[in-house]
Amino acid sequence: MNRNTEDVNEDGYEAQSRKKPINILRHFSLILRFQRLCMSSKTVESMTCHHDQRTDDGLLRHLADSLGWKSFDSKFPSFASDPRSVRLGLTSDGFSPYKIMRTSYTLLWTINDFPTYVNLSGWSTKGRYACPCCAAQTCSKWLYNGNKFSYMGHYRWLDGNHRFKFQRTLFDSTEEFKEAPEQTIGSEILFMLKDINFNYGTMNQPPNTQTKRRSSDESEEEGDPNEADLWKKIFFLSCLIGSITFYYTILMSCILRKMFGENIIGTILNVDGKLKDNLQSRLALVDMGIRRDLYPQVLLNGKYRLSPSIFAILKEEKEVFCMVLKDIKVPDVYASNISRCVSLKDRRLYSLKSHDYHILMQDLLPVTLRCCMSKKVTSCIIELSNIMKAICGKVLNVEELKKVQDRATLTLCNLEKIFSPSFFTIMVHLLIHIPREAILGGLIFY
Repeated sequence: MNRNTEDVNEDGYEAQSRKKPINILRHFSLILRFQRLCMSSKTVESMTCHHDQRTDDGLLRHLADSLGWKSFDSKFPSFASDPRSVRLGLTSDGFSPYKIMRTSYTLLWTINDFPTYVNLSGWSTKGRYACPCCAAQTCSKWLYNGNKFSYMGHYRWLDGNHRFKFQRTLFDSTEEFKEAPEQTIGSEILFMLKDINFNYGTMNQPPNTQTKRRSSDESEEEGDPNEADLWKKIFFLSCLIGSITFYYTILMSCILRKMFGENIIGTILNVDGKLKDNLQSRLALVDMGIRRDLYPQVLLNGKYRLSPSIFAILKEEKEVFCMVLKDIKVPDVYASNISRCVSLKDRRLYSLKSHDYHILMQDLLPVTLRCCMSKKVTSCIIELSNIMKAICGKVLNVEELKKVQDRATLTLCNLEKIFSPSFFTIMVHLLIHIPREAILGGLIFY
C-alpha cells in the first residue's frame, strides 16, 4: 500500500509529493466470525455434523475418522469432549509478509502445495534432501548432464529378498539393501531443534549480492548428515506440535497429478520443456552405466543419434492420441472441455488445468494410450491411474490403503525400468508417501 508524503526543500517550498511504500497488516478476528457462525442454527448443525451425523464404521469418510484427528482427541480430551470445539487449518500460498514473520501458531494441520511447504515447516523442498518424509535418508542422485537431481531408489520399500533389489542395471546401477526410511514425527523434530536458535526476519541481514551456481546440497559427497542441521526457521512452533501425530499436510494430490501428467504427456508427445527423454537424459544413462541400448550414438558429423525408447510413439500414433481426446465426450460438470486444449496440428495439449490433469490421469490417459504404446508401458500407466483412483475415493479403507502403498512402490519401480532418471522429479517420488498421508489426514478432497 502507498501513502502520499510531502517533502520540503531547503527554500521552504513544498517539493513534489512522492509515494512511499508502507507496511500495513490487517487482522480479522476469528472470535467474531465464530460468533456469527454460531448465531445460525443451520450453521451450528453443520459445524457439529462430525459428531452427531457421522457414520463410525471404521472407514475414512470424514477428517474425524483420520488418525491425526483421533490422536489429537486422545491427547486433549477436554477439548474433544465438546463437539462445538473448532479445529483450524492454515492454508498458505507461500506468502510471507515482508519476510519478517515472527508470530507463532498452533495448528492441527495445514493445506498447501508442496513448494509452500518450505515456508511452513522449514524443510527445504529442493536439493539432495528434498523429500520431507525421507528427510536425511532421501535417495537422490545428481545428474551432471541434466543439471538437476533425480529421486529414484524406490525398491527400498520392497521386501528384502525381492528380485528388483538385485537388478541394479535396470535401475540406478546400485544394489540397495537399506530399509525404507521412517518419517520423523513432531516430538522428534522438537527434540532435534530444542537447542537451536533462529534469527527471524531479514531486517539486519546484509543483502546477498552473489549468486551461487550450485548449492552445497549439489556436491558429490553423499555422507549421512545430521538431520537437525537440515532444518531452517519454521512458520510455526508450539508446545502442542510435539503432541500431534502430524502437523502438516505436505501433499496436494491435484498438484501431484498435474506434475505426473505433465511428465508423462510431455515425454510421450515430445513437448519442448516437458520432455524427459532427451540427449541430457541419455548421457545420464551413460554416466550411471545402465541401459546400454539407449546410449546416444555419435555420427560422423559430430551430432548424436538417439535410438527410440520403449515409450516412444510415431507421428501417426500421436495423431490418434490427440484425435481421441479431441472427440471425447464427458458428462456435464465432470471435466472442462478438454477438446479445446487439443491441437491436432501441433499434436500436443495446451492450457490444461490441475483438474484436467486429474481427469486425464485417472480416467482418460489409460484409454488414449492403449492403442498407441506397448503393453509394458500401458500396464504401468493403468496401474498408476488405479492407485490415484483408490487414494482419491470418497470412502477409504485403511487396510486397502496399506495395500495401495505396496502397489505404489511396485509401480514406481516398474517406471524406473522404463523412463530415464530425469523423469523422477521430487513430485513423482512423493507418490510413495500419499497413502500414508491419506491414513493420517483423511480424505484427499477435504
